[in-house]
Amino acid sequence: MMSTVHDKLAAKRDALIASVEAQTAEEIAKLRSDFEEMAKAFVAESSLCAAGTMVEATAWTMTLRVLEGPHAGLTAAGLVLREGEPVRLGRSFKFSVSGLSLPNDSSVSEEHAEIAFDAARGVATFTDDSSNGSYVDGAEVGRGSSAELGRTSEFVLGNGDDDVLPTKVACTIFAPTAATR
Repeated sequence: MMSTVHDKLAAKRDALIASVEAQTAEEIAKLRSDFEEMAKAFVAESSLCAAGTMVEATAWTMTLRVLEGPHAGLTAAGLVLREGEPVRLGRSFKFSVSGLSLPNDSSVSEEHAEIAFDAARGVATFTDDSSNGSYVDGAEVGRGSSAELGRTSEFVLGNGDDDVLPTKVACTIFAPTAATR
């Protein structure tokens, strides 16, 4: 009798393990599929290929490269500029996909600034939302104020402090190719 109970429990255990393994495999397959779709969409909208050369672009894009500060060398390439969907900059991790996330940088505010795009004019505008200050192409931009970005601009986030340099960022904006306008 004890053997029969043991066998039944073992069978239930094995069935439960098989069920969990099947669910996990399905979840992994779905995550892979979702990731592949996102990657294809990113590549389709990006104006940069892995080698950094220009390819035909269907949208305005921007590359942000940190030149100085705690995150020097960090690059966010292929950020798609869409009207009504600003690119955000700050310490928050929520900007890591659609903006520039600079965690643990004491010169940068949590939600430091945003870059908005005017599609009709093909112009990007930097707006300072910080209490730490910002400069665009050497000119100070006050809190709540804006400055237009050129096709290539540099901006500084924060004033820095005794221990930390302010974060200096190079911004390059790429227009769609003539064939796709």
